[in-house]
Amino acid sequence: TRAEKGQISQAAAQEAARLALRLMRFEGDNYITLVDTDSNMIEHPIRPEMNGKNFSDLKDSEGNRIIVNAVEAAKRGKNETNEYLWPKPGFNDPVRKLAASSLFAPWSWVFTAGVYLDDVQAELRQRVVAMGTLALSMIVVLSLFAWWVTRSITKPLGEAVSATRRIAEGDLSVRLDASGKDEVGQLMGA
Repeated sequence: TRAEKGQISQAAAQEAARLALRLMRFEGDNYITLVDTDSNMIEHPIRPEMNGKNFSDLKDSEGNRIIVNAVEAAKRGKNETNEYLWPKPGFNDPVRKLAASSLFAPWSWVFTAGVYLDDVQAELRQRVVAMGTLALSMIVVLSLFAWWVTRSITKPLGEAVSATRRIAEGDLSVRLDASGKDEVGQLMGA
């Protein structure tokens, strides 16, 4: 990076990274928070009033130590996730959130990105409905095709059976459509 090469100071590089992080979003309104390894909030893009404060005692209503757990998971470096309750931007009631954290050791920074599980469930439901609709459409199309194929065989066979009965009764004026090139068409011609 430019700071490692001495082109800018580490403080300037950190400030540029913090400001860039403030504007980042992924998958809609999801954001990345930044704390140090002592659980001090460096950048919370949605709740800037949290910046500069220590959150080592921050717990959700279930007792999950949100920031401490994120820092500890990042330090272990095993791609762990943490689940906790946190309000969505613009709402007061907390909902389940699943987050993953990563440590940037040279600066003792922990980046945490999470997704709200109700958003994941809504996306999953939407995809299940879409796939179900596609499957149902395919079943209808295949059923119509199967009906058409069955009908193309049974109708001429029914006509052939009817014709043979009429012939057996002595009616030799029977005329059948023998234009088909398949086995049924050959039977009709015979």
